[in-house]
Amino acid sequence: MNRFTNNSWRISQTTQRVASQRLPYAPRFTDRSLASAVIAIRQSVALLPSSVILAMILLATSAICWTVITRSRSEFESSYAQYGRMLSDIEKTRHFNAILRTDIRKIETEPAMIEAAARAKLGMVRPNDIVVPTRDKSQIDLATLSIVR
Repeated sequence: MNRFTNNSWRISQTTQRVASQRLPYAPRFTDRSLASAVIAIRQSVALLPSSVILAMILLATSAICWTVITRSRSEFESSYAQYGRMLSDIEKTRHFNAILRTDIRKIETEPAMIEAAARAKLGMVRPNDIVVPTRDKSQIDLATLSIVR
């Protein structure tokens, strides 16, 4: 049993060695000019003082923050304008609803309004009224009836 455990350890050790080998698809620099360009870039970065690198990082960070703040501000302004439009629409709707409530109250309580609504919307007439149609009989529209007393 002890021998089996040692063999399994050796198998896992072997697979670890194989896994740590270089992969066949990893890029290799065969072109000497490309390798020398990479080395030149590394050397030029190493020559820059750390304060310059810090300044570049701070500048890039500031630019990103400025972009985010500007975009957020413009989105806020557009949403605030939309909010104002919605408030004005709500106020217009409330005003229109108040007018409709007044009309409904008048139609329900005032006899003259009840009669006018019945004549205009339903085409009702009194028994002593004379109705004269103004169009063809096939196209009678209740709103185009002429009522003579």
